Amino acid sequence: MQRDYDEIQRTRQRLKTWHALRTQPLDSWFLEQYNRLALVSNPALPRLLSPLQVRSLWQKHLTNVVAEPNHLEGLIQLCQQARTLICRWHLPSTDWNLGESEENRVFAAAHQQFLEDLREHHWIDPAGLPRLIHDRWGTDLCEAERVFLHGFNDLQEPQLTHLESALTAAGIEVCVSGQHRQQGHSGTLSFVDYGAQFKAALSWAVQQHFAWPLKRFAIVIPNLQHQRLHLEKLCADLVAAYPDRLADDWRHVINITAGQPLSSFSLCSHLLLMLKALGGNLRLAEWEVLLKSPFFSGGVQHFQMRDAFIVWLRSKNRAFLNWCIVHELWKVFSASNSPTEAEPFPLFKVSDRT
Repeated sequence: MQRDYDEIQRTRQRLKTWHALRTQPLDSWFLEQYNRLALVSNPALPRLLSPLQVRSLWQKHLTNVVAEPNHLEGLIQLCQQARTLICRWHLPSTDWNLGESEENRVFAAAHQQFLEDLREHHWIDPAGLPRLIHDRWGTDLCEAERVFLHGFNDLQEPQLTHLESALTAAGIEVCVSGQHRQQGHSGTLSFVDYGAQFKAALSWAVQQHFAWPLKRFAIVIPNLQHQRLHLEKLCADLVAAYPDRLADDWRHVINITAGQPLSSFSLCSHLLLMLKALGGNLRLAEWEVLLKSPFFSGGVQHFQMRDAFIVWLRSKNRAFLNWCIVHELWKVFSASNSPTEAEPFPLFKVSDRT
């Protein structure tokens, strides 16, 4: 956006100098307004809780009602997401407190206790911050004459339309844009129903499993934690359909997430490191993790060579290295440390176990 803005000022407006765009995430902008309003507000604003404090508050109310401790982390994540959606869409309790599932009943009870805690201690959580800012809105809060709200999934989201109306009422020119859609990719999601999406993903994984039974395959479909029991039933049906070809552990195919970020799983974190290395520099400690990753092939000798390579790089005071430099240095190191091999074995070759 900054690049396009600079190009317009330079080519269309024929300007030599101009003010830089001030861009920031919407959550950061709301936090900035809260901090400014806190200096002049009377009565005093509620104290804003940090994300860690919000998580602890949800944990306090959920610990005594969750039967399975392993599900607690996932349920905390679910409740935080649901709370955010309720605030963004200004949903009344009649829209979501239907008691149609155990998760729904647990959330409704915990959410009520969560709100009572906020009121009793005069607190506010980040999800409720936009509504607070709207209620205390003043014309002096936003210094800009024009505001561009960019990249929203749904332009009819009540929180967004409420913000747009408030800014307009304060005499500020507002423009809003949705997510950029790449041409030719708008029809990528072939299944509207999440169950159909999951079934299609499972069918794909089963076919891969039949073709390469010794390999492992991962299916990542986000934000389905609240449908865990239903998706487990789909997995059980799949096992029943192939009684002699699929093991029972297929029933637990979705249990790997449990509300944890993907980067907490070593395979995903190592892949993220690999992608980062392709586009920039890595610290030597990051290269050490990547070079010794079990997801790349190599026996004991190769591991020892890689470890010696890291020690050698450290002795050269190489704090940051990019992909090309590492490969060139590897060739130099291999030539002097493994003279019996005509060609140095490759640094990165995917293991057959992956």
